[in-house]
Amino acid sequence: MALALLLARHEPWRDEIQAWLLARDSPTLGDLWRNTRYEGHPLLWHVLLWLLARFTDDPAAMQGLHWLFAVATAATTLFLAPFPFGVRAAWVLGYLPFYEYGVVSRNYAPTALFLTLAVAWERKRAWPWLLALAAHSSPMGVLLVPPLWWALEGRGRPLPWTARFALAASSLLAAFACWPPADYAHARGLFLGWDPRRAYYVLRGYASAFLPLPRPGVHFWNDPWLFPFPWNGVWTVTTLLGAALAVVVLLLTSVWLLERLSRHRRIALAYLASQAVLFGFFYAKFPGAMRHHGFFFLVATWFLWLAMQGAVADRHAAWTPAVPVLAVGLAGSLVAGVVDWRLPFSTGKAMAQAVRARCGEALLVAHPDWAGSTVAGFFPGERLFYLTRNAFGTFVVWDLARAAKEPLEESSLLEAVRELAAGQDVCLILNRALRDPGVEMLAALGPAVVSDEEMVLYRVPRRTP
Repeated sequence: MALALLLARHEPWRDEIQAWLLARDSPTLGDLWRNTRYEGHPLLWHVLLWLLARFTDDPAAMQGLHWLFAVATAATTLFLAPFPFGVRAAWVLGYLPFYEYGVVSRNYAPTALFLTLAVAWERKRAWPWLLALAAHSSPMGVLLVPPLWWALEGRGRPLPWTARFALAASSLLAAFACWPPADYAHARGLFLGWDPRRAYYVLRGYASAFLPLPRPGVHFWNDPWLFPFPWNGVWTVTTLLGAALAVVVLLLTSVWLLERLSRHRRIALAYLASQAVLFGFFYAKFPGAMRHHGFFFLVATWFLWLAMQGAVADRHAAWTPAVPVLAVGLAGSLVAGVVDWRLPFSTGKAMAQAVRARCGEALLVAHPDWAGSTVAGFFPGERLFYLTRNAFGTFVVWDLARAAKEPLEESSLLEAVRELAAGQDVCLILNRALRDPGVEMLAALGPAVVSDEEMVLYRVPRRTP
């Protein structure tokens, strides 16, 4: 119930809306495949949304589907996990399961569900197909299926070669779906050198997955309070203490988890492989954010589950070292829930309402496109003019061509908009304020949790000859 209420108050941000726009505005599955080539994700979540969008254009439908995945994961853990009840309850209500994979509607929730079910149903024949579904849910599923597959197959009779072939082929297909075109603008190439800031960023991601306490305040999201980062490149006493704490968290959690897994050599090795895959991916390819780093914590949960499956119930005292982790998770969930309840996560939905009320028949122009796309999610049947592409659209195509046009100075931005205003009024949607007194501000929305989705609406009057 609490999750449903918070979801109803949560305003989706651009990554949530991007998936919905791709589904809503792709007439066929073939179009969906072509339109998602620059997403770097497999297709299952988009296909499910595509089916939903055939019946409704309201993004709330996406949030309802996401609620089902989150509740199913919580119920599976609460009723099937071999942990003491207090541990299960605190896990379900913790920051990552409740907020990051419950409130924020992304494809990581189905990934978490399918991998949780595969672990819970390890004795059933369905687990290979659950792994296949996880691989097609997100890149995190693609990365984690191989070590979990190896661990699960070691628990019982080996899979028939036909099942192995099918699972391997399905996983390769999911990996292929993640492979973007050559002009994809994000996470290009591999970083193979040594960078202490990058290393700390990934280590910080691991530590904040186990101690997920956001900094209290408006912009709490992806800002771990216990592990500050030297964004300006200058290491301070505070950031050095954060780095030291992150090392301590890594050592303590690793020692405790490996001690719990030590009686199951294959499970322990698969656990180490899973964490190594995540560390390598985040360091060399894509640094990620809390929603990605949270899989460090989920992996620990799944392998503990496997090691304890069918064992004699643990003494509660054995879980004493996990109490700080669970307590911080509950505190983080409370911080996120309270702020998200009180403040908009994004102002995209409110900006769509302001545009309807103030803009009439004016041409709608947005910059950057990823800010405008959040507004487009609440404008079914309406396309915005994106300066990054010099064309009308809704979802963002993350290629190098648009990336080159994104950093527009105010003078160039207004020059382009005034060219468009030659024959009609223009309503300009921005995520920053303008200094030019020649444009009329219609609305300024904020604060919002996602700071770069605090939007401003301007009217640029029709240019007279």
